[in-house]
Amino acid sequence: MTHTFALATAVAAGCAPAAFAPRQVSLVYVQSLAAPPDRVMPLLTPDGERAWEEDWDPTVLYAAPAPGVGTVFTTRHPGRPPTVWFLEEYDTAHHRVRYVRMTPGSDVTQLDIALAPVGADRTTATVRYTYTGFSDEGNAFVATMTPEHYEHRLRAWETALNHFLTTGELHRAGGH
Repeated sequence: MTHTFALATAVAAGCAPAAFAPRQVSLVYVQSLAAPPDRVMPLLTPDGERAWEEDWDPTVLYAAPAPGVGTVFTTRHPGRPPTVWFLEEYDTAHHRVRYVRMTPGSDVTQLDIALAPVGADRTTATVRYTYTGFSDEGNAFVATMTPEHYEHRLRAWETALNHFLTTGELHRAGGH
């Protein structure tokens, strides 16, 4: 657990009733991507994701200097309050990215992505989401993050990213 994730979880827990029992689930999916890690990394930034993810439209609140660690932005999803994201790690030497996001009144999520080269022109991306609810609404959201749902979402993400990597065009099927 990172310091930022621990802090966000502690702050969120302070907002929860004393008798509240938070729910947490951590899920991993391994993607096979059609480009080397150095080509994939720039696509894992708030602005880079716009190139390949149809429904991705972050509002950047603070853009940290390159490589962007400390950048803060928000996203909106139907039926949920705006989610605040923090880019905690962007390590081009080790091909790692980490975000912590918090949806007020609901949940805190840590997203870890580790890229590994496969030959000269492919990448394995290990994507881990750790969801923690800090309200009844948040626990209900965390409960929807079943292995089947998660795999479906991450396969769609993999398809969209590979489409962009092989064609240079946005995939028009959604999926993040």
